[in-house]
Formats: sequence, structure tokens, C-alpha cells
Amino acid sequence: MESADTKQNGASTDAPARASNDSKSTAVAFAPATESVVTSVHRPSPGAINVVEVPPGAHLKLDFATTDAKFAILDVDLVLLFPDGGKIIFPGYAFNLVGPDSSDAVFADKTVSPQQLLAFVDDLHLLSDNSPPILGSSAAAQQQNQNAKDQGEKDQAAEEAPPSPPPQPAAPSAKYTGVADFEKPPEPPADRFLKKPPDDAIPASSGAAPGSHHTSDGTPTDPGGGTGNVSAAHLDIILFGVSGDQVTTLPSGGVQILGAASEVPATTDSTFSVQQQMRTIVGTSAADIIYAANPGRMPSGTTERLIDVRVTFPDAGITAKTATITNLPAGFAINNGTQSGPNWIVALDPTDPSHLQLELRYVLPTTGTQPDANGFLGSFNLNILFGTTDAQGASHLYAGSQTFVIRDITQASDVTIASADGRSIIYGLNATPPGANISAGSGDDLVYAGPGHDILDGGAGNNTVSFKYSNSAVTADL
Repeated sequence: MESADTKQNGASTDAPARASNDSKSTAVAFAPATESVVTSVHRPSPGAINVVEVPPGAHLKLDFATTDAKFAILDVDLVLLFPDGGKIIFPGYAFNLVGPDSSDAVFADKTVSPQQLLAFVDDLHLLSDNSPPILGSSAAAQQQNQNAKDQGEKDQAAEEAPPSPPPQPAAPSAKYTGVADFEKPPEPPADRFLKKPPDDAIPASSGAAPGSHHTSDGTPTDPGGGTGNVSAAHLDIILFGVSGDQVTTLPSGGVQILGAASEVPATTDSTFSVQQQMRTIVGTSAADIIYAANPGRMPSGTTERLIDVRVTFPDAGITAKTATITNLPAGFAINNGTQSGPNWIVALDPTDPSHLQLELRYVLPTTGTQPDANGFLGSFNLNILFGTTDAQGASHLYAGSQTFVIRDITQASDVTIASADGRSIIYGLNATPPGANISAGSGDDLVYAGPGHDILDGGAGNNTVSFKYSNSAVTADL
């Protein structure tokens, strides 16, 4: 079975086959510049690894659905992983997705743009320094032989070397248990390139205390992806609120109010008192329907915050073109983004492409969730993959990550948790939102409480209150 065929539209190809890792053939032919090129890609047999070299500007035609495989990026290679162990590797194709010659890919179930294909990526992993890159098929055998030789030399050296003393345990943090880089001695400058995370890294939705995943700003050692690495970008974060009640007139003469998460000043003022201010919602003298929190944006058990992000790239002349938020936990969303598979695409302002604002919906801890030793009730990482171009028009990939925790917020120090050296920050989000103070008015009103500390006053008339969207038990004073 061939793994891929590259040909002009409507014409077959007689180019020599290119062997892949499982000895399957890959036929490659370059069409004249004036004609489009189609690379046909077939699903590999179980356990097989196919390497498909895609000519610049070629259209991909795949004989399986987008839901049949998991998408990942390893360095600059796009990798498709199948449940039966089969894999397809497209060397260097991650760069093609953000390049000027990128083309659509046709799957069995849909046609996707390069940006949509990039958004399908579930995992972004970078090879460690001592790991070989994923190579094209012509170098695979040679690389495997070199690996075997290197391993033999390492084994011989290990036998001759004296045993190493046991490692000393790291001193515990003086302030936050399990926060890896808090209150510990300074380390040498970090390589700014992202590395493969450890296998025992804390899951994104875990309630355990996370290590800081804020990307570092070490001394540059590479011009931003030329060696096949995705470079680390620095993210500066400010927490704001999302405002804007949605009000519509009802046939009864009253109004329906879908409450926002914050008051208008919270959208631009990051001070603690403004961010923790209760909402005020006032109804009319007619029969109103009032929601403390808009269920279309904040379904039961969730709330919303505005995450202001400014990205700094380590290389000069870099301009962001695309921003994709990856690997959000279940139930999370970017309300001002476009969902593509498990990821979210956010449009960038061409006049200020290094600045974006994310209307983040996050899941609140349920009643009975126990805090960890630091008082954290949950944690997650905000991961952003940037497609960029440099001053010469070449494409590069950068990634930034910021850790957030969910906790009870009572003071400003609960929101911004800084390391002793000031180089790492974890941001805290409310486990219980400030809530809304609702005065429904004199009509026969229906009021829906939200997930926060709400105060509900139905006023005159026969009023009904619903706790359908409340996140915890309710105390009622009748």
C-alpha cells in the first residue's frame, strides 16, 4: 500500500518511489509552477510509520476523516497518530501551515484550511537535546544505525564509570508546597526553547499545586526556529473582567436581562477592588426575566474572565499572524474565539498583533472539592501557539504558556503569586465569583441566581427565583 502520491491535478505520476519507515512507497513528482500539485496520503497499516514529504504549495488529499487520527507537532514535523499504532509524519510541514505557500487539506469528511489544520493539534512536543529529530525517509536508516552506535558507547562508558552518589532531595518550598521554582536557589540561565514536559507533569485540570510554566527569557541561542525548535515566547498577563448585559424586550412589556460577569470598569481597571466588585442588576416595574449570569456564555458551574495577553518574541522583526489556544480542560472555552476541534483560534489585530484579549470561560470547583496544601482548588495552563513571520517573510512557530490556579480570593496577594526572585508568576482565579446584587422591581419576575455570592430582591409582585445555575448550596431567608 502506498503512503502517498504526489501528482498534477488530473494526471498520474511516474516518479520513483520514496521509501518510508515501514518500507511503504511514497511517489513524489513536482508539477510545473503554473499547475497545482496534489499529494495523496493513505492511512498506514496498523503499527506502520509512513513519512510523507510534501512539496511546497502542494494540496493534501487524505483518504481518512479528521476524526480518525490525533494531530501533534514534534519540532517542525506534523504527526498524525492513529488508534491502531499507525503514524504519518510530514517532515517540516508545521512551518508550511503558517507559510505563504500553505494550501488546503482535503480529508474524507471535510476540507480544512491550514489554520484549521493547525488548530487540530492536540499536543505540542519538542525533542530533548539528546533526542534525534524526526527525519525524512532517506536518512532514517542511517540515523537508526548512529543511534545504536551511540547507545553502545554509552553502555560501555557506564560499565567503566564508578557508581554515582545518590541525589540529594530538593529543599521544600518555604511558601508553596509543590510549586517547583518558588523559594529555591537561582539556576543558570534557561534555554529559551521549549522542551518536552516530564511524564509526571501535573495534569491541566489537577487540583494539585502546579509548577510555574511561565516561559523563560534566557539568552537567545538560535534565530527562532531555524534549527527545528519551536521557540518560547514571553507572555505578560493582566486580569480584567467581561462586561455587557444583554437586554431584550419581552412581549409582556418587561425585559430579559442576561447578566455579564463584571461591571464595565472592570474591563479596563485591574485593581483588586474593581475586579472583585459585585454586579448590580435592576429590573423594571413589569414582569422581567433576569439571569445573574448569562447561561449562553457561562453555563452552570462556570464563570468568565478577560485575560489580557501581550506576547514578546525573543527574536527581532517577528510579527504574529495566528494565535491558537490549545489543550484547554473540558468545559473551558474562549468565548471570543472560534473553536476548531479541541482548540480555539483567536483573531489578531493587524495593527497590534502582539496583543490579544481572551474571554476565558473556566469551570468552577464543585462543592466538596478539598484545597491542596497551598489552598488551590484547581489549576490549568493557558497554552498559546503563535504562527509568525520574520522581516524576510520566513515562517516561525513560537509558544507561550501561563499557569493559573483556582482558589478562594480574599486579598490581592491571592491573585498574583510571585516567586521570591520575581521571575515567575502564577495567577489566581475566583473559585466563587463576586456575584450580583439583583433588584427585580415591582412586576411578577423570574430571577435565576448565578454561581456567585448573589443578593436577590424580587420586590413587589409574585416573584419566582430559580437556582438552576447556582454552583453550590443555597441559604434562603424568607
